[in-house]
Order: sequence, then structure tokens, then C-alpha cells
Amino acid sequence: MPILFLDFDGVLHPEHCHESKHFCCLPVLEDALRQAPEWQVVISSTWRLQKSLAGR
Repeated sequence: MPILFLDFDGVLHPEHCHESKHFCCLPVLEDALRQAPEWQVVISSTWRLQKSLAGR
């Protein structure tokens, strides 16, 4: 099973960008993953230190 380790900054949006630009590249990743449904994604971002998954 292929695994993608993903850090948000610099991948799904430019690093240190304004909050309004967060996840601006997400559609590109979504399209790629739809073509490869066997891939698993592991979030390896420092956001885990500041953001909560509660309520998501």
C-alpha cells in the first residue's frame, strides 16, 4: 500500500502565506488521489501542535 506523508506548508499552499491562501493547491492533490485510491495519506505537519481535529 503506497503511503503519502504530507506537510501542508509548501505543499497545499505557499509556506508562511496569508490564511486566505491556505489549501489553495488542495484541488491538485484531490485530483491526484482520486486517480490513485489505494494511496493512504499521513499528515506529518507541525499544525498538529496548534490545531485540533476535534469537531472535524
